[in-house]
Amino acid sequence: MSTKDTELKRNLVKTALELFSEQGYRGTSLRQIAEHAGVSHGSVRYHFGSKESLYTATLDCFSKEAVGSHFPHVPDLSEMTKEQGRALFAEMVYTLATVKAKIGEDPAIAMSYLEREGVLGKPLNQKFFNRVIKPGHDALKRTIQAMRPDIKDDQTLEIIVFNVIAQCLMLRIGRSVILKRLGKRTLTRKDIDKFASIICELSLMGIDGLSD
Repeated sequence: MSTKDTELKRNLVKTALELFSEQGYRGTSLRQIAEHAGVSHGSVRYHFGSKESLYTATLDCFSKEAVGSHFPHVPDLSEMTKEQGRALFAEMVYTLATVKAKIGEDPAIAMSYLEREGVLGKPLNQKFFNRVIKPGHDALKRTIQAMRPDIKDDQTLEIIVFNVIAQCLMLRIGRSVILKRLGKRTLTRKDIDKFASIICELSLMGIDGLSD
């Protein structure tokens, strides 16, 4: 593929991300994407074939730039010791709680996309979950299994993972509520680091003390 074609495809994915984040999958057409990207409708069809295919490309971009680039590599469960699992768990919790998702130069696009497409019942929601949410979810679960190999109940493990993620997202999404409770206008990096550390310590205490 030529450099020109690569740049065109990258531009189409970026444009689709912006429109999907503003209007949702159902409310966005390939013609709109083509118009905003400054190319013909046929050019979009040529490079991606269908709206679903282009949507899949945006998920790959979202997963790589907004999620995957910040997360540590978590090996297979058989390759982790308890100590490694604990260290990776702490790193992942810190990342979930503190790092802003970014797509290009506009982090708002990533967060809006997550809010729109991450809701149950949305078109292609299962594909969004499988490509964007599930990899990080499963990686976090593996770190917990490495720390507590005695916990065999899968439902218990799933509940722990969702509980940890919920705490991290609350710090990011509920920032205005936190500021009001603390009587502050803004949270400093030191504040956020402290909150992330507390979430991690409390989560580890809960995991350590949980009965099998």
